[in-house]
Amino acid sequence: MEDKSQRLPAHPLAAVPGLDPQALAAFKGRWIETVEQVLSLSATTEGREGLRRLLGCDQEQLEELLAQLSAAVGPETARVLRQPQAGGECGLLLTDEHKKKHGLS
Repeated sequence: MEDKSQRLPAHPLAAVPGLDPQALAAFKGRWIETVEQVLSLSATTEGREGLRRLLGCDQEQLEELLAQLSAAVGPETARVLRQPQAGGECGLLLTDEHKKKHGLS
């Protein structure tokens, strides 16, 4: 499978028009610098809850922010980023070969 993340340019949060400066500062304090990072965090219930706590906002305000960020990357990219990705142990993405080699399957 081709790694498309190497081909897609990141969208800096600082370049999003109208992004609340306090939200930008909160993200920066957690080393979250791109629209893609925020949208990926929003893929799970836990991620959305973490974003709400970080920003001190309610669900409606978070959805408004996510819509604003989705517009910055386009609907197809946003849809893909907001889908949970299957992970392995400790969030690692392991190949079947690696799992078998290390007795993890």
